[in-house]
Amino acid sequence: MKRSFWILAVLAVVGIATFSIAQEKKAADKPAVVTMKGQVIDLACYLAKGALAGDHQGCAEACVKGGASTGFKTKDKTYLVIKDPMHQKDAPDLSKFVNKDAEITGNAFDKDGINGVVILTIK
Repeated sequence: MKRSFWILAVLAVVGIATFSIAQEKKAADKPAVVTMKGQVIDLACYLAKGALAGDHQGCAEACVKGGASTGFKTKDKTYLVIKDPMHQKDAPDLSKFVNKDAEITGNAFDKDGINGVVILTIK
């Protein structure tokens, strides 16, 4: 009888610990929402040529509107804008904000030296 009690007690503790670890992992997997100020940029031309605004404005707007690689440049970092049409059906239109000061809310990521952001709102 005592042995059965201890076996059940150990199984209960293991079950509770497993559930707690799973909940912590689930919370850690959900990225925090951040607010950043910066500019939406045509990432391809910025990386290859350093092109921002000026003579490049029309090209940048057309590229971003057409779905080219897009970035968000803050004072300190440049982020790859992650567009996920499978999960973000109502993604904001970024083409109106190319090379203009903007404020975004989104989920920021940093993995293997690459900065990424999923933009949720922009103004």
